[in-house]
Amino acid sequence: MNFDQNRFILSDQASFVKYGIPAVAFKFGWLPESPEQKALNNWIQNRYYHSNDDLSQPLDSKFD
Repeated sequence: MNFDQNRFILSDQASFVKYGIPAVAFKFGWLPESPEQKALNNWIQNRYYHSNDDLSQPLDSKFD
C-alpha cells in the first residue's frame, strides 16, 4: 500500500495509537456511486492532507 493512501497513518488518531492511547475514528458510508460517495472520494483524493489543506474548505453548518 502506498503511504499516502493509508488514511489511518495520516489520521489524527494515529499519533494517539502510537503511544498506546485508545482512539476512535468515525467512518461514514453512502451508497456506491451516490453523489455523497463521489464527493467524499473527491475530497479524500484531492484535499485530505494535501498542500491545499486550509481553513477555507466548506464546513457543514449543522456542526457549528
